[in-house]
Amino acid sequence: MNLESPDVRHLAERILAFEKAIIPPSGQPSPAFFIFEKLSPHFITIMGTYSYQKLLERALALASKEVSWLSKAHVNNDGLLDGINEFDPNVTLVDFSEGKVVLLTHLLRLLNDIIGESMTRRLLRDVWTELAEKTTNLNQCKTA
Repeated sequence: MNLESPDVRHLAERILAFEKAIIPPSGQPSPAFFIFEKLSPHFITIMGTYSYQKLLERALALASKEVSWLSKAHVNNDGLLDGINEFDPNVTLVDFSEGKVVLLTHLLRLLNDIIGESMTRRLLRDVWTELAEKTTNLNQCKTA
């Protein structure tokens, strides 16, 4: 997996689509930004809480420049996103989905810059074992 811009965005889209398809035992779909809560324990193990919080804050700042409604969100002391449910109700579903993709894309790019491509790939395989098994090779996540 080459973590260049189009590849990372495509990977972020795949991860989000995979997560959207998972229905938890409660029968309710996962919360909109559950993906970041799912990632946080893995990131914190590698980086520590403070570093992960700063990484997510940076990704959010970058993503907010592309998707304006994300500027209302913030990262709390536990490294989780807050303020997502308080955004403008006029935000369309398409804009909401785009915000998730853009934020995850920036987070993956930053992570790659900090810990390198090999560790990033390993982390993603650890978090999404099922996705890695379905694709058998994360290189299949590349764009055509």
